[in-house]
Amino acid sequence: MKKRVLIALAIMSIMGMMCSCQTGTAQNSVVSQSGVEVSQTSESDEKKIDEVMAGYDFSGFMAVVKNGECIYAKDFNQALDGQELTSDTVFRIGSDTKQFTAAGIMLLQQKGRLSVKDTLDKYFPEYSYGREITIHDLLDMHSGLDDYSNHFGDLGLTDNAEKNKENILKYMLEAEPINEPKEVFTYNNGNYFLLATIIEKVSGMAFEEYLTENIFKPLGMDSTSLYKDYEKDGAVIAKPLHPTGAEDYFNMPGVTFGSGDVMSSAGDLMKWLKVFEGGSILSDESIEAMTASYSNEDDMYEYGYGWFISSEGIYHGGNLSEYAAMIFTSPKDKNSIILLSNQNAALLSNISTSVRYEIF
Repeated sequence: MKKRVLIALAIMSIMGMMCSCQTGTAQNSVVSQSGVEVSQTSESDEKKIDEVMAGYDFSGFMAVVKNGECIYAKDFNQALDGQELTSDTVFRIGSDTKQFTAAGIMLLQQKGRLSVKDTLDKYFPEYSYGREITIHDLLDMHSGLDDYSNHFGDLGLTDNAEKNKENILKYMLEAEPINEPKEVFTYNNGNYFLLATIIEKVSGMAFEEYLTENIFKPLGMDSTSLYKDYEKDGAVIAKPLHPTGAEDYFNMPGVTFGSGDVMSSAGDLMKWLKVFEGGSILSDESIEAMTASYSNEDDMYEYGYGWFISSEGIYHGGNLSEYAAMIFTSPKDKNSIILLSNQNAALLSNISTSVRYEIF
């Protein structure tokens, strides 16, 4: 496996984680914490993490799991209204959505409903290049397709989710590929848009309903859903530090379908990461498939199914105009770092790397 971990983590920040628990705010005050119990960890670990965080201008919530126990959970909110962020507070997690979309595909394969070897003409018979590209090529970012998110201004986007999805799908199926399939890794939100569409076609369920019934509910991820409207969702949502409004492309309904529309909390994400330790909703074969690297010698990154791969573990970042996320986990060591920010922050990968090398 190629040793490009630090470079890949830096790039990921651009592409766009039992006793009574306490958390400190950015001002180091103590507030009660619900949802997650923090173990009585050594003062040295907490001090090391605090020292790392003191070097960064971070706004959001951070959780660290070591040897299977949460050892650190803190609120670093810088918003002027002083909203208290907890392990139950919901953030948009951007491209960390992709691991859930990939898991949805694997669950359908486990049930024999599809195969990652299926070619796209099975699901999109009108697509000219459908016989050349497989579901696997979408999952591992080797489809060669153009990315619709590079062409937002040409898609006729509105405030109607179904119309936006219709326009995006039309673009994806009419655009000429930019590379030969399987030739080179190209990070592409459109791949996961198509995967979410396939999930709907095969399951006969709306994408959100499918994820809720097959992933979120079984794992007790009660705060996790798809992005619709901050004001209408019942969960306590972190207020963005720098709101951009509905006119922002990434805030338009349906635009991040399958690639960036999951909203979750640190507490729920801890439950999710345990899946990769085995014995849960994903079979060992599915976990192995999701966390293997399919990169070739010409690729800059190691990528699996919805995860970047390194020798230390698996990770992914997510960036939207108002939010950012970085999730790292080492299933074999039961170590994880979850960073959820209420601002678009290019430094989350640096924080994750720094904490990892200090604590694990």
